[in-house]
Amino acid sequence: MRANYFFRSVLILGLGLAALINTGCNPFTALYFLFLLPPPKLPAAYDGLEQKTVVVLAHVGRGAQFDYAGLENDLVKGVVRELRENVKHIKIADPGEVRQWKDEHSDYELSDVGREFKADRVVYLEIERFTLFEQQTSQLYRGSAKIRIQVAEMDKNGEIEFDTHLEPLFPGSRPIPAPEMSQDKFRSLYVKFLTRQIAHHFFEYRPDEDFSVN
Repeated sequence: MRANYFFRSVLILGLGLAALINTGCNPFTALYFLFLLPPPKLPAAYDGLEQKTVVVLAHVGRGAQFDYAGLENDLVKGVVRELRENVKHIKIADPGEVRQWKDEHSDYELSDVGREFKADRVVYLEIERFTLFEQQTSQLYRGSAKIRIQVAEMDKNGEIEFDTHLEPLFPGSRPIPAPEMSQDKFRSLYVKFLTRQIAHHFFEYRPDEDFSVN
C-alpha cells in the first residue's frame, strides 16, 4: 500500500510539473509552485537606476509605427509605471515632455536628452520589430517583438553602460485563435507583458509574476 501511494504521488507530481512546463513555465519555478513555496527573486540585470533621475524614451521602427499607432507611447508609459512602482527613490522625467522634446529634435544623441532633462540615466528602447500575429497568418494571435534596451550614464559622458536585446514571444505555449479575443484586447495584454519584460531588467522580481498577465 505504501509503495502504491508513493508511486501515485510521484505520478501526480510529474504530471503537474509537465503541465506547468507545457505552459511555458520555467521548470525551477514550477517546482516552487507545486510545493507552494514562493520562488526566489531574480536579480536585476542592471541595478543602476535607484536614487537616480531617469529619462525613458523609445523609438519604433517605421513598419511597426504605421501598423501599430501609439505603440511607442504605450510602451514608455508602461515601463515608467513599472519603474516607479518597483525601483527605490527613482525620479522619472515626464514622458509627455520627453516625447514633445524628441518630436522637436529629430537628430539627437542620448546624452542630449540626458542634459536637457538633467538626468543621471537615459533608458532607451528601440522597437526593431513588433507584430501581434503568428507568422503568415492573421487568424492566430502570437505577439513577437525585437527590442533593444540601452542605458546611458550621464556621469560617464553619456556612455552606454547597459545594452541588450529582448525577443519575447507571447503566449509562449500556443497561439490564440483570433475569434476568441479582439485585437485591441490582445494588443493590450501583449504590451503589458512587454513592459514587464523590459522593466524586469532594472529590479529584482519573482519569476511567477507574469502568470497574471497570461
